[in-house]
Amino acid sequence: MIWPDIRRVGLAAVGAATVALLVGCSQFAELQPVAGDEITSVKIATNDVLVDKQVDVLVWPVCSFADEAYTCQGTEVGGAAITSSVPVQEPLLLKVSVDGKVLFQGPLKPVITEAARTP
Repeated sequence: MIWPDIRRVGLAAVGAATVALLVGCSQFAELQPVAGDEITSVKIATNDVLVDKQVDVLVWPVCSFADEAYTCQGTEVGGAAITSSVPVQEPLLLKVSVDGKVLFQGPLKPVITEAARTP
């Protein structure tokens, strides 16, 4: 009979789809910590401040971690230095400057959530 073979194929397809779905969910769960990485949040927040303040950026800031602080450095079109820093302490406080002039100083999290990104 053909019907028992069709049922087996159908059950196998449903089983394969279930396994694929579960594997996809576990891979997504593994990406979550990476998406909220603090250095990534500092970079995104720094860029959001620069865009919000309409800074003409030549080189977008590159961020690093040393001495218990995140720091980012870039360059404005006119050659002025863009810097940002976030000391590792709760709450994370962001300071963004262009040519030594402070554009923003305050908590990092509201900058991220304002742009609908959560760390």
